[in-house]
Amino acid sequence: LSLLLFICGQPLSAQAALAFVGSTYVSFASGDPSTPAYNLSANHLFVCSVSWEKIGGGITVSSVTDSAGNTYTASTLRQPESATQFLQLWYVKNTAAHASNVTTVAFSAAPAAGSIMLGCDDFSGTDLTTPLDANVFGDEISDTVTSPAFSTVTNDEILYAVFTSSVYYNAAWSTPSGWTAGMSGYTMVSGLSTFYKIVSATQSSITVASTMSVSGFAGVEVMTFEIASAASPVPLRRRIRME
Repeated sequence: LSLLLFICGQPLSAQAALAFVGSTYVSFASGDPSTPAYNLSANHLFVCSVSWEKIGGGITVSSVTDSAGNTYTASTLRQPESATQFLQLWYVKNTAAHASNVTTVAFSAAPAAGSIMLGCDDFSGTDLTTPLDANVFGDEISDTVTSPAFSTVTNDEILYAVFTSSVYYNAAWSTPSGWTAGMSGYTMVSGLSTFYKIVSATQSSITVASTMSVSGFAGVEVMTFEIASAASPVPLRRRIRME
């Protein structure tokens, strides 16, 4: 007599590691700027930084859109030291793929000609629903800018820092110790630079600092993004024959 037993298991699939994938960037733009075409994969975090100079009244970003039809979430509008240069971060939590993705920013009115900087960094492995953890902003009139202290709540996160300056034609930012330049290494372009650091332990009351090649009105925004949760269990059936 043979007896067949089916044993059901619930193994977890491997958790993807956090990684920087690539970037796309345009500087000294006018009007409603667009990035160069970029090969964007699905299920990524896509963070775009927009910096511009206003003329007269307030100018805001009306929308950020792209070829893939992704939905962008906006951070708070920043104005370093109440200067004329503005900064705002927009990010996609869970990207749709597009082989030639172009990101376009629309403004409520035209910023100063040649003052717009737009750069986007692409990361994989982050949570696809609620990736954002910490978010702080600081500004100074100095050649060295240090962020407010921030902490993280999970072990594995991407620390992401954006430095901007009102001296947008001349500013070059130094790479903070232990961090890596984003935007494919464009660390010396037009006063807007991004840096990231991937950590595997929680961070408590840390800061990040960078020094400009010239002094002026400057600011830094930091966002941290959490790793994706382990994938849902996948049912497994195992058959055992007993004689």
